[in-house]
Amino acid sequence: MPYNFIVADAATPDGFAPLDKLAMKLAGDGKDLKDAVGEIADMKMAADKAKELAVKVKAALEAKHKELSGMKMDGAKDSDVNCKYNPKDALADVTACLTKLSEKSGIEECKWTPPAVEGAGGMGDDMGMKMEDGMMMDPPMEPAADMEGGMSFFDESAFGESSGPELLPKLLVELCAVHPYVGDLVRSQVVAWELGGKSGEEWKEASTIMSAAVEAGEKAEVDVYMAAWLGPEDIEDFNDVNTNKETRALIFPGVVLGFASEEDALSKQKGKEEKKQKLERYLFHVKTNALKACGDKIHAVHRLFAKITSAEKPEGKDYTLVELTLFADHATKTMEEFKAKCAAAVEAGKAIKDKVDDKMENKEDKPMEDGMMMDPPMEPAADM
Repeated sequence: MPYNFIVADAATPDGFAPLDKLAMKLAGDGKDLKDAVGEIADMKMAADKAKELAVKVKAALEAKHKELSGMKMDGAKDSDVNCKYNPKDALADVTACLTKLSEKSGIEECKWTPPAVEGAGGMGDDMGMKMEDGMMMDPPMEPAADMEGGMSFFDESAFGESSGPELLPKLLVELCAVHPYVGDLVRSQVVAWELGGKSGEEWKEASTIMSAAVEAGEKAEVDVYMAAWLGPEDIEDFNDVNTNKETRALIFPGVVLGFASEEDALSKQKGKEEKKQKLERYLFHVKTNALKACGDKIHAVHRLFAKITSAEKPEGKDYTLVELTLFADHATKTMEEFKAKCAAAVEAGKAIKDKVDDKMENKEDKPMEDGMMMDPPMEPAADM
């Protein structure tokens, strides 16, 4: 699970928006999550809205399935997809999500049948497909302990019932937790929009539904742990926030699926892949209200605003432990409140500029004597 963060400064409140920029694309200008996906409570949403948005989620998954199916599987490396995944594993994740969406959503338009597999170029024999009595058979499942995303760690039944269109939010959280490649796809697009980079928007429905569901379900105060590999630029941003603790914040956009314990966070972290830059290991810990998922193993948080309390490397450990506290002073709950804060900041900036301009004009009006700027003559006391 990626834990990308962005930096926000209290001097510029535009970084403290209550919605991700990708969610804003779905909600519309100045609108809130409920305007994008309707009211969500207890991980349930209106069936008609679920049907409307689920078909977009299916389309995004199908497009990714087609893309991955065209990749050469024989001899593929574990870092060939997004520098983190083997194409077989990535395709297996997408296939599983399409299958579960088809079987669990109860939405006719989301029914899905795996496409016929061609023998050359794509998956073909590389995926171990077999023919039996004229029928295409699925390859045998790998042992749970060997599957990335930890089927040996996540018990899907611990997520509880997730069937039916109303429970689409719960199903999506489950899919992104159990199938990490798909979770990465959704979150990476959220982060790309936050950073202002060019990115698609095919995952905006999935990310916004989950954001609304998690935000509504953040009721229990819990410990959340997140393990991440940081590169040089990440560390530079981190150090900047650490130096300016009271004015700058780390923002973890989208839905953060953290862990309930330090041990689980570290054990579930993917191995270090140093291709182009040196990476260092960080473990983030914060106490906050969260949505408990998968029993008590996963704690989900929406758009976490945090400041750094401390950052130290424990003796004998290979990571830096970062203690976070909530940066609540500048966070807003609604887009209306957020826009009001931004407008106030703009007016404050104009007022400061006007004062500076006035001082400069007064300075220019002062007479010169022998090349020196002279103060204007004082008015007689009687006239003052």
